[in-house]
Amino acid sequence: MVMANTERVAKALDLLRDGLGPACEATWRGFYGDGWLQQVNSRLHHPDREPSVGDSAFLFKGIKATWNEVFSHGFGPSVRSLAFEVSDVRNRWAHLWALSSGTGVTGPHPRRGPVGTTL
Repeated sequence: MVMANTERVAKALDLLRDGLGPACEATWRGFYGDGWLQQVNSRLHHPDREPSVGDSAFLFKGIKATWNEVFSHGFGPSVRSLAFEVSDVRNRWAHLWALSSGTGVTGPHPRRGPVGTTL
């Protein structure tokens, strides 16, 4: 059976989360100490109620929120661009997926055109 594109994106995001999660956790723990999870969560625009690096949304938001303070010392602008792009792709995928699973809406987002464009 052929895997749908949404499933491919989901699998890729899961693999990325599983690969980046332990490395980010170790980096944040080294930078912030034992309270690293609360420190990262407090830097988010909208802190999560139950933060976890097992949650790809939290992981990518955490990377973005702590980039200048934590990650910019070891990575250049091209890696920053890639990290922010992955976060954006995850958000677009998650919100479009929610509209197309069980809601009967299978077309583009009502306020957006095809994926990647804005009306």
